[in-house]
Amino acid sequence: MASRVRRIVLPTIGIGLTCALGASAWFLVPVLTVGVGHKAKVLCSGVFVSKRTPAAVLADLQVDDLSVLQYVNASIDTTAQSVAARVLGVERRAVYREGLGCALELDNLTPPSLLDGHRDREVGTGSSDSSPLTPAEWSAADHPNARLDAVVAHAFDEPDASYPRRTRAVVVMQGGKVIAERYSAGIGSDTALAGWSMSKSVMNALVGVLVQEGRLTVDASAPIPEWRQPGDPRAGITLDHLLHMSAGLALDEDQDSPRSVLCGCCSASATSRGS
Repeated sequence: MASRVRRIVLPTIGIGLTCALGASAWFLVPVLTVGVGHKAKVLCSGVFVSKRTPAAVLADLQVDDLSVLQYVNASIDTTAQSVAARVLGVERRAVYREGLGCALELDNLTPPSLLDGHRDREVGTGSSDSSPLTPAEWSAADHPNARLDAVVAHAFDEPDASYPRRTRAVVVMQGGKVIAERYSAGIGSDTALAGWSMSKSVMNALVGVLVQEGRLTVDASAPIPEWRQPGDPRAGITLDHLLHMSAGLALDEDQDSPRSVLCGCCSASATSRGS
């Protein structure tokens, strides 16, 4: 009887463990890939785009709900201007391209650069007639209200060391004029910072300008050569679809899920004043 029970129970346990391991791998591998890729890309942008020190970037990156990223190894190649991150056999590499920023390699293909035939004119660094103002230069006439300087100062306060705000830059404009401006240590008006979801608003505005100038048509197919191969249904995706986030591309939009790649849509960079 005992032998018969073992013949039934042991294989059942073995099958259960195999299924559990398979399910764990199905869940963990994508999670590790996203985490490793996130660290490689953000570290690359921080070092090669924002020109910050690796220590400063990591201090912002490996905190709070992303503290687990401290266990992901990362190496910076200053010659190739790239960052490789790896953990448990999962590795991702982000590469910096002049004028374009950092992007992850996909399927071992290096992201295109401006030197790969994708440039039709020089990309400028941008300039501004406005220079950073000191609090003494903020006259009462310039303020939308007398408490503006206190509000800006409050944004940089750190009342709770357990939950730091880590404000990096605040710029307030009124009537096209900068009326308040402040930066944290190591950050300046020319420091390129990640725009995240703010970049979507900037992109929509820039597209609007190009449409008004007659240089873009929102109803035309998206200008992505890889989508225009014969039989590729993505050829029907228009710029308008992309602007409204209605392209129909498969995407997990559950931000509570670590498998979600939604944040990847917001990782474009913008200067602290915009460009």
